[in-house]
Amino acid sequence: MGALKKIGLTTILLTAALLGSKHAEAQWDYRPPFAAGIRACPDGGGANLRYFAIDNLSAEVQYNISGGTKGGSGKSSMIGLLVQFHRSLTSNLSFFIGAGAHSGTWQRYKDISKTTSVFGFDAIIGVEYIFPSVPIGISIDAKPSFNYVTGVTLFPNNTFGLGVRYYFDIAALYGTEKADKRE
Repeated sequence: MGALKKIGLTTILLTAALLGSKHAEAQWDYRPPFAAGIRACPDGGGANLRYFAIDNLSAEVQYNISGGTKGGSGKSSMIGLLVQFHRSLTSNLSFFIGAGAHSGTWQRYKDISKTTSVFGFDAIIGVEYIFPSVPIGISIDAKPSFNYVTGVTLFPNNTFGLGVRYYFDIAALYGTEKADKRE
């Protein structure tokens, strides 16, 4: 079974499980404004930091690395900034969509060792489930990217991801505000 089929099947099964699950009694009436996490991809992975400026709008910084794809794309190392709009589907499940830009290095072809500095544009779409009893979220997303090298080129690395994030409130770390505002 190909990697895309596995990701698609996993996405469908996880989404069905999340939509079909019963919610625990404790539910978030407040989402802490910061999140830090990891994002795994079939060809690599990375780390991310998310900040909610307002309830349904976030900015996310991602650092992703890739060992290359089976289709011939080589190694890459990218840092990007995404702005995302979030829409609640249930009290713990949300949909997000956004866009942004990235910069980094890319070995465009596996068989050529030349690494090129690139920048490009990203789109992202996904779903995230935040567990009702702990401030941890899991997400599935698709993040197509385009690099500008000598022209616009589809960037195949780190396209599909599975993420885990820990939500927190920086003010609570310093004892100035209570972060856990569950009922």
